[in-house]
Amino acid sequence: MAQSLDRSLGLHCLLYLVPDRICVPETAHPEGSVADALSASKHRLARVVGSAIKAFMWDPPKAPDDLRVFVPCRPTLAVLKGKLAPRLLMAALLECRDLGLVELRLAEERGWRGRLRTWDPGFIQVVPLATPALDGLCGQIMKQLERQEEQGAIKLLRRIGASTGERWVIDQVESELADRGYMRSTVVVRRWPAGRKVQAFVDCDQIQNLVEECSLAVDRWNQARAADVSLYQALLADCIEAFHRAAGGGG
Repeated sequence: MAQSLDRSLGLHCLLYLVPDRICVPETAHPEGSVADALSASKHRLARVVGSAIKAFMWDPPKAPDDLRVFVPCRPTLAVLKGKLAPRLLMAALLECRDLGLVELRLAEERGWRGRLRTWDPGFIQVVPLATPALDGLCGQIMKQLERQEEQGAIKLLRRIGASTGERWVIDQVESELADRGYMRSTVVVRRWPAGRKVQAFVDCDQIQNLVEECSLAVDRWNQARAADVSLYQALLADCIEAFHRAAGGGG
């Protein structure tokens, strides 16, 4: 049963509701590409235009639905999972930091001739400051840190589930939204990745009430980038790398 809506949503959940504001969106049409949509129209002129586009112009193909996340309550827009998932992971880490639970440390490494290099992909250390009982992505991060203590962001993210792919992150965030009553869910069992899959049905009336909170979340995201560009870039690179290593089978 859905829990009360009086619980605040984390940064990653709010950004999931407006993914087109942190990722480049693409137009999604239920019938496929623009040319296909025009060709299927009831109007003769539209069908002629669709045929012309196919014959003389490049109509860029859209990514398959299993590689996209549709913007909630705006079914004509979608973003790529490969772009959204690492940003949601990063948002969860930023949420833990803003709650005073972790420190995100830009590690320093001595490079050639002892010169100091302040950033390189894989050089963000996550340092636990407190270990309260939490749920959601932030809770999973804190549980892993409680077991393993300070560790690199890539290793941490792979240990909590990123090694199974981008879909895992989307499932986690959708589950949090469902638990708080902002999504209705039907749970089914799937073989891969193993476990329970939440098929989300968005409650647009309730989400409409989160417009201001979502705007503030986007502001927080942009402020984090402006406040420390090096940390932002390194952390995002680590989140992306966690998935790349999963896809490539790396450790």
